[in-house]
Amino acid sequence: MAEQNDKALDLVRARSLMERTRGDAAVVVGLVDGPIAVAAIPSFVGKFRPVAGSQNYSSDQTIDCRHGTMVAGIIAGERGLDLPAICPDCSFIASSTVSESGKNVDRPALTPDLVAQAITNCADAGARLLNLSAAFLETLTAEGEKSLQSAIDHAIHRGVILIVAAGNYPTLRGTVLTQHPWVIPVSACDVLGLPLARSNFGLSIGRNGLRAPGDRILSISPEGESIPVSGTSVSTAIVSGIVALCWSEFPRLSAGQVRYAVKKAHKNSRAVIPSLLDAVRLTEALNSVSDQI
Repeated sequence: MAEQNDKALDLVRARSLMERTRGDAAVVVGLVDGPIAVAAIPSFVGKFRPVAGSQNYSSDQTIDCRHGTMVAGIIAGERGLDLPAICPDCSFIASSTVSESGKNVDRPALTPDLVAQAITNCADAGARLLNLSAAFLETLTAEGEKSLQSAIDHAIHRGVILIVAAGNYPTLRGTVLTQHPWVIPVSACDVLGLPLARSNFGLSIGRNGLRAPGDRILSISPEGESIPVSGTSVSTAIVSGIVALCWSEFPRLSAGQVRYAVKKAHKNSRAVIPSLLDAVRLTEALNSVSDQI
């Protein structure tokens, strides 16, 4: 299964980038997800700084904990293991939350207020990039959308890039989280670049988002074992890791400059399926932006 990870990283042309850098501590990545099973994974100890209201460091074998640990392994895991471990030397903060539902969902099932507060807390704690993957318990109300919109605006004001899972439902629709023009929504594909049938797509996702591998990628379980995982949460973690790694080569660039480079490197799609992430083109775009300063 480790071969699947290799194919995924080759598809988004991340090899040369990962050979050059492990990340820069100046790039602070925030994870809004389930608790991370730090106690079972030595390389995680001391790596994730919890923010206000966080319920980190759970070793409970819940969907929330398994999901949060899996995402952490893709972005911040130890290299040399059967993990993508994309940007382990960046800095990390975590706003971990526990679902208010016992439903068998594949991502933490949260309320809009919980997600909005987590976004705000991470922005205030110094995140420069925010990885978010959550399923809502029910259809968003106008009040819930307003709460999320306010949190996104606050994060933008604080200079944060938000990278958000499009969802696995599979529908042609989005939420305020994926429809905001500043947010980078992420859809999933296989290691050949073909869209996964389970992934959400939509006009705003195609226009503002990216596509990345999310099919049977190896990450880590709360027991410390390698496990294959699939879905847009996996794709989102890969995108967040690559953007953070690229930003690490140009840590003095602002969030606005990096967001512009992401758009410049990937053609806007007029269809519902977004462009495939390309680490080489993104690095070139960031280099071009840096030269203009």
